[in-house]
Order: sequence, then C-alpha cells, then structure tokens
Amino acid sequence: MLRFTRRGWKIYCAFLGVWLLVMYIVLTGHFRLIYIADVSITLPSYLGVLGYAFETKIGWRGLWQVLCFVFPGWDLVFNFLLSPESLNDVGILPVAIGILLLVPAYVALWRYAFRCFSIWSNPG
Repeated sequence: MLRFTRRGWKIYCAFLGVWLLVMYIVLTGHFRLIYIADVSITLPSYLGVLGYAFETKIGWRGLWQVLCFVFPGWDLVFNFLLSPESLNDVGILPVAIGILLLVPAYVALWRYAFRCFSIWSNPG
C-alpha cells in the first residue's frame, strides 16, 4: 500500500498539478467538448488530493465519497472509450502510465473521504 509521508503527499500534489497543467495545455491544441467533462471531474478530484495532502477540509465530505469512485471510473472510460484517438496517437503504454500515475490520487481521495476522521470532525 502507498505509504507517503505528509511531505511525500505534498510533493506528489506539486507533481500532479504540473502534470495536469501540461496535459491540459496539450489537450487544448486538440480541443473536443468531452474535455470539458474531463476537466469538471479531474480538477475537483485534484482539490480533494490537495485537501488530503494538506490535511484541510475542502467542501463537503459527501462530494469526496462520490468522487473517490467516479474519478477512477471516469479515467478508464475517458481514456479507453471516449478518447480512443489518444490511444492511436500515443499508444496504450503512455495512457496506461498516465493512469498508473493517478493511482496515488485515487488512494488519497479514498482516504480523504473515508479515513480522515480528524479533518472532518473539526468544526472549522
């Protein structure tokens, strides 16, 4: 299981933020309407990872409980069914590596939604 330290989670968040920024800059060159749906699921999920890494309450816990399931499912559907030209353009290996790089984000969202009792029990 992933056992990052708090510093490790913060470093991962910085890496993930840069990676997402670069990815979306590249995608704007080949813009499709489905990318709006991708951004609307991926960016809030990134905020949940930030909340976990910085042990900060962001939004409503129920949102993260939903997104911790929706985000991984969306990534698979988006990359393999809705955006198949990316598989033709770059091949399956880079897409699979991209999904593997998101595994810590999936874990962080799960932990943020279901395991961070101290964050969600504080009234502030």
